[in-house]
Amino acid sequence: MTGFLENDTFLKWLLSSYRTNPKRFFSFLTISRSLLTTTNALKGFAPTITADRLLVYGSDARLLVAYYRQEQQDHVGAYLRTDEGRDTYLALDDFARLMRELAGNEPLPEVPLPENLPESYPSPIPATTTISFFSENHQLGLRVTAPIVLNKQMLGVFLCDVFFKQAHVARYVALSKTDINFFADNQLSIGTLPTQQMFPAELLAKFETCQDLFSGVRPLRPATITIDRQPYYQGQCALTDGSRRIGAIMVNLSQMTEQREIRKILLAVLAVAGIIGSFAVFLSQVFSRRIVQAFQELNAAIARVACGDLPQPLTRVYPGEFNQTKDNLNLLIAAANETTRIVEAIAAGQLSLDVRERSAHDRLMQAIKRMIRHLNEILSETDNLLHAIYNGQLEARGNVELFAGGWREMITGMNNVIDTYIEMSSLNARLKEDNLRMGAELEVSRRIQQMLLPSPEELVNIDGLEIVGFMQPADEVGGDYYDVLHNQGMLHIGIGDVTGHGLESGIVMLMTQTAIRTLVNRGETDPVIFLNTINRVIFQNIQRMGVERSLTLTMVNYKTGHLRVIGQHEEVLVVRADGRIERIDTVDLGFPLGMVEDIRQWVAEAPITLSSGDGLVLYTDGITEAQNAANNLYGLERLCAIISMIWRDSTAEAVKEAIIQDVRAFIGGALIYDDVTLVVLKQK
Repeated sequence: MTGFLENDTFLKWLLSSYRTNPKRFFSFLTISRSLLTTTNALKGFAPTITADRLLVYGSDARLLVAYYRQEQQDHVGAYLRTDEGRDTYLALDDFARLMRELAGNEPLPEVPLPENLPESYPSPIPATTTISFFSENHQLGLRVTAPIVLNKQMLGVFLCDVFFKQAHVARYVALSKTDINFFADNQLSIGTLPTQQMFPAELLAKFETCQDLFSGVRPLRPATITIDRQPYYQGQCALTDGSRRIGAIMVNLSQMTEQREIRKILLAVLAVAGIIGSFAVFLSQVFSRRIVQAFQELNAAIARVACGDLPQPLTRVYPGEFNQTKDNLNLLIAAANETTRIVEAIAAGQLSLDVRERSAHDRLMQAIKRMIRHLNEILSETDNLLHAIYNGQLEARGNVELFAGGWREMITGMNNVIDTYIEMSSLNARLKEDNLRMGAELEVSRRIQQMLLPSPEELVNIDGLEIVGFMQPADEVGGDYYDVLHNQGMLHIGIGDVTGHGLESGIVMLMTQTAIRTLVNRGETDPVIFLNTINRVIFQNIQRMGVERSLTLTMVNYKTGHLRVIGQHEEVLVVRADGRIERIDTVDLGFPLGMVEDIRQWVAEAPITLSSGDGLVLYTDGITEAQNAANNLYGLERLCAIISMIWRDSTAEAVKEAIIQDVRAFIGGALIYDDVTLVVLKQK
């Protein structure tokens, strides 16, 4: 869970946005761009830890995002606040349908939270990860709570709940041969001994806590109880949620089961002891001391041979037929030594041994000869197979019909390896083709981006203004766009970001540039008509393409020190001559393009007046969301700080260079995952 919290930058960005600007969190931009990504991450993470509920609370302990599992179905949602100040729960299970509903004129319905989702985090946010038990609707479970921190700043808290289930208990019972019951308060919740439905409530306060038993602070003292007239040994402990006792675990071992097992062991021990005792008495009465000694020595040698510890040949002379037994035992030792020598030679790879049978019934040597023959056949089959594969005969396979048992499995395994190799070779070839195709697409996307950028000559020849632009495509090529167009004494500056990467994003960007240039050349100045026309073109073409793409776009119209800003994108930074920065939030100036067919109701404009030395900085999220090796974000605050520091005495070109150098210094050797785009405008 710690790795998930450290690596999910969308979750940290979402909580950081909520901490700094709650209104922006509840905006449609956040819903469309980030809530879906975060809830999908929760839905994908939950099965890895068998979680039943994952909840994310903000720094003010208010519920923001939720995942929960109910009736074998996964559900995700967000707890939002409408413009009228009403709280409402927004289910995100069908995101496409939700976007269509929200794109209409109807206000968000006031939907209450599902009953199993707490509206507020009930305790102070912990400084470290904590683990505790909890009880809810007569169910017990384990709760893991972890703070979410970015740059030593508390952003919120992550809560994970896993309910104890009957399947868990059944698995433990099968391993331990005991009966286990879980109680919520003093009532049975789940378990394998249903006759034990409850226990006296006053006993709960007398049990040792499970935490004390697990940590060894308190010893376990089993009790003797009777259930259904059957005696049991019982161990119990109380479950706590950190402040109070919420239930108990009881482990029961039937005394009858234990007695049966002990009786079996005792009977076996008594039987062995009786046989040994009777045999010893018989020997002492029948044989002399010398005979007993001979018997003991021969018995010890036989025991060593039986254990594989081959002794030296016996040389003592024994009375009577014990001497014949000794000679036969020496023959057995010699045969065992010879067998060991042959097997060791086979293990060393010597498969040309001359193995001779000692009699017509020598099954051991017959088996060794068959083993050597099978090994030679296996080696021959393997050598022929590898030789055929080496010469390009990929259809060659080992003949499994020639072998049986483990030998057949070995040849089958080799055939499977060859099949896998051929499949992997084919897959690698397809991947290589796909990589070449994707590489070509990425190169086309890079060329599209570069071809659409305004030339340096266009930017220099603007009276009364310094204006510079910068774009660096990412390794995967995103969909950033910026342009500067002139028409009838007015300057039109556009900056945007298409979702996704690759050729499709590049095509959407090309369509956007074409639509903007057409409207500029036509002299369209009405902001609603201008932005809605572009949106309609993008929406209809995306529908025809059958892809999921959209873009944020801000247009700035400039004429003799007066600007109009329209469209929803990143914040516009207005920089005054002394370095002071005014941040213009564009959330309420438009709507992401290409998501719905008509956006006229959301279009608005913000007027800005520039004096000498004032200016404007436009950028894409490739700058503010740039990550270093520690997964920290560059951030808008750092961008504003570097601008304020150098603005007063710097040209627009110098401001641009300072920003780009600071971003690169922050990133270090980390990969660039998104396009970096920047436009700096300064009034002369």
